[in-house]
Amino acid sequence: MITVPHAKINQTDGTGYDAGAIEFIGYLESALDDKNVKYIVHVGESHRELVDLNRKEAYSTEYHQELRALLKHATLHIDLHSYPFVSEDANDEEAITTLGDDLRSWSVHDLVILEIDEVSNRELINTILDTMETQFDMSVVDSTVDNYITVVASILFKVPSILIEVNDQSVEAYPLMASALARAVADFA
Repeated sequence: MITVPHAKINQTDGTGYDAGAIEFIGYLESALDDKNVKYIVHVGESHRELVDLNRKEAYSTEYHQELRALLKHATLHIDLHSYPFVSEDANDEEAITTLGDDLRSWSVHDLVILEIDEVSNRELINTILDTMETQFDMSVVDSTVDNYITVVASILFKVPSILIEVNDQSVEAYPLMASALARAVADFA
């Protein structure tokens, strides 16, 4: 199962959504099809400024009701996000997220895996790293339990779960990244 909670664009100013994740998911679907891996993609339809579907405050939304129903049948979960490129000389206001992550350090990577202690599946992370890290610039970053979808999948449903962030600027690498990620998923399953 793949979740993309921040898929809804703010029509007013064109911001607030994970543009790279939306583009990447098409490549990942094709790559998973090529590997004959069964999957379902659950895409958020609420703009994150109204309700952030990856936070516990969204628990009672239709998205989370559907998520919980889908997780009952899932064997693996990827929570897919993306981040904008931020140059190394950007000021803190531009570079630091509301959760305290520094996008300047993320922006040197094609892909960042957020590892939540006692939540993220380390075996799944290792499988992905073994498959992908020689081809792509990747990083594993310690995160917090604020990434609610991963917590629900892993803790409540005991589904191996991982949160992946793709760099919006690495779009040319998306087809190969998706293929490698699909190989890792197939190997893990």
